[in-house]
Parts: sequence; structure tokens; C-alpha cells
Amino acid sequence: MNISIGVMMAVIAITSAQFPLLGQKQLSLDPFKVFSTQQTTGGTAKFGVGNQIAGGSVKFGAGNQIAGGSVKFGAANFGGSINVNPFSTNFRKVPSLVEVIEQEWADFKKNYNKVYTDIEETLRKEIFIENRQAIIDFNSQISFGGVTFTQQINEFADMLPREFSQRLNGFNQSNQAKRVKLPTPTTFIPSANVNVPERMDWRDFGAVTSVKTQGDCMGCYAFTAAAALETHTFRKTGKLVDLSAQQIIDCSKAYSNDGCKGGLMDDAYEYIKNQPGLDTWDSYPYEGQDGECRFKPEAVGAYCTGYVSIPEGDEKAMEIAVATIGPISVAIDASQRGFQFYRDGIYFDPNCKKNQTEMNHGVLIIGYGAEPDGRKYWLVKNSYGPGWGNGGYVKMAKEAGNHCGIANLASYPLV
Repeated sequence: MNISIGVMMAVIAITSAQFPLLGQKQLSLDPFKVFSTQQTTGGTAKFGVGNQIAGGSVKFGAGNQIAGGSVKFGAANFGGSINVNPFSTNFRKVPSLVEVIEQEWADFKKNYNKVYTDIEETLRKEIFIENRQAIIDFNSQISFGGVTFTQQINEFADMLPREFSQRLNGFNQSNQAKRVKLPTPTTFIPSANVNVPERMDWRDFGAVTSVKTQGDCMGCYAFTAAAALETHTFRKTGKLVDLSAQQIIDCSKAYSNDGCKGGLMDDAYEYIKNQPGLDTWDSYPYEGQDGECRFKPEAVGAYCTGYVSIPEGDEKAMEIAVATIGPISVAIDASQRGFQFYRDGIYFDPNCKKNQTEMNHGVLIIGYGAEPDGRKYWLVKNSYGPGWGNGGYVKMAKEAGNHCGIANLASYPLV
């Protein structure tokens, strides 16, 4: 309803003597703070308590005084008019936690083209909510210095860590008992007194191809071997060519690899050596599943003459190799939730395993460096796609006690 009050009362109530210190300005008060006895002329005061105003309006005040304006939801007002509407508070509706999660779940399905049956969606949504909360809890430790990296929701947020590892991490040593007897590889022996730069990144030389996406095929070993050969071939020829991971998946089973069920980088190098050659990506594109071997000699993009192993656990030798020779393939434990949802920073997880038999994922070290606070890292190219981590890359703790077993099985191809 509207109540009009006499102009005389307004004129008497509002005088220049009543507001001797105030100019013509607007007050927009923080709704999360408490204010009292605010005065203004010719403006608007919001969310005040005991406000006085001439020629304007006061909203959500108590004990407000006004001339020539209006007061909404006020009490003890005089001058101007009062407009009371108990059904309209003008508050912006704050979504509930349930609504926020529902929207994030809908966005997740849309962004990653996720389609489920009704029963499966119930399960996947529960996993998503659990992972979401774990990520929030983890990232909350950053301000306390309790963690060295951040996590984020990504396309794997509907998967349990164990399921994630089983579906994506294909460094498979289970075939070692029946592994074909391979020639003893050359062992890397660092040059004496060699000086290496404090920082190295082979991307700076245009020597690294784009990050690839392996999908549900556990072909990390194939992607890592192909990526290593790409850069080492570039160093020799000056030409950077994307090479076929699919050929390794399809054609190296005679060398104890097992297609999309996993394999080893060293076995891939040996296969490429004896084939001989690895076709280009364009001529033998990725399919994400096992297929018949379709090697085409006329489409070879690179050759391999063998591979070199780096002494187990020797991160200094690894550093020298990366700086002076080129990227190296390594095996790591990638089964932890932190790796699944890694976003940025130096990945260090005290639960990460480092026993050689527990390595489960093949990746490529393309460089190294240190943060301003002195913490050292390996710069690692992954094959989970550019949406994972920092554009598909991860910084892994360096010289931190062979963290995640990164120095157990390091090698690089010869070209």
C-alpha cells in the first residue's frame, strides 16, 4: 500500500543544517557488512540501518528518514512515501548446493559428451560428486602450503581412481615372463664434467608435436615411444613429423606388446628397429582400438636403430640425457587420484609408488626446471589429451627420492 505524508513534515525534517557534512553522492553498501546511521543527500542508501536521505530512496533499512523519495521495507520513516511489498524482496536468489551440483553435472556431461543409461548415470553421478568434493578439499590446502599442485574437474571425473588406472594406464609388465629375448640395450654413460642448463624445454626448439589423446585404449607406451622418436628424428633431420602410435599398437604384438591392453616402450623401439620404420600419423591414423597391422613402407616417417637405457634411479644421468640428447621415455605410477585430476604445479603425492613392478603408465620427459622457491621438476608430456593437466603436461617432482618411480625405467631411441 502507499502512504503519503505531508510535504511540510518533509521540509521541516530535511534541512541543510541536518546534513552539514555530506555532499551529493550515492551510498551502495556491502550487504554482508553491518552499517548504522548512514546519511546522504540526493542519493540512494541500500541495506542500511538508521539511514537518513533527502531526494532519494532507502531500501531494506530500519529507522530511516527521507524527504522527496521513498522507503522500502523500512520502519519509523517520515517524509515522502512508503511502499511495502512483502512478496518482493529484490534479493538475488542464491543457488543451493544441490542446484550447483546439478548444474555442474549437466555441464560435465555436455562438455565431455557423456551419455549413460539410467542406472549407470546414478552411479556415475555419485562418483562425480565424490570426486568433486575430494578436489575441493584438496585445493583448500593450497593456502596453508600443504600441497604443491592443484586439481580440477576433467573428463575423468566420473571414474574411480582404480577404474581410471585400469582403463588408461597401459605400461604393462605382465608379459615379461613370455617376453621375446631382446638384445641387451646400450647403457647411457654421461660425459664427465658436463655442464647442463638450469632449465630445459624441447618445445622451445620446435621439437615436440602436439599432445595426443589415447582415450580408453591403454596405448600410452605406443604414444610415448612415437613421441620420443619424433623429437630425436627432428634433431637428426630438422623435420618434425607426427608418427603413428596406432602402428605400434597393431603391429608390435610379436615383441610382447599387447595392443590396447598395454605394452612397453623398449619393446616398441625394438619393433620399429626391425620392421623397419614407423609410418606417419596421417598415413596410419589413430583409431583407439586394436586392428590389423597395415604398415606401409612408402609412408615411413622415421627409423630407429635401437635404444639406450639410463641407469635405474639415476636422475642426474636423466637430466644430462634430456639436456644433451633429447626427450626420454619413462614409466611412472599414475594410479593416484591426484594424478587423475592434476591441473598445475609440481605433482608430488606421498602415496605414489616407486617400486619398478608397480609402474603402470608411460610418459615422455621433454625438459626440466625449478620454481622460484627452488623446488625442481621434470616437465612431462602425457597422452590424456590437452584438456588434462596444464595443456596435457605435468610437472613431476625431480630429485625427490625417485618420486613415482620416474627414474626406474628411463630410455630413449637411437636414430
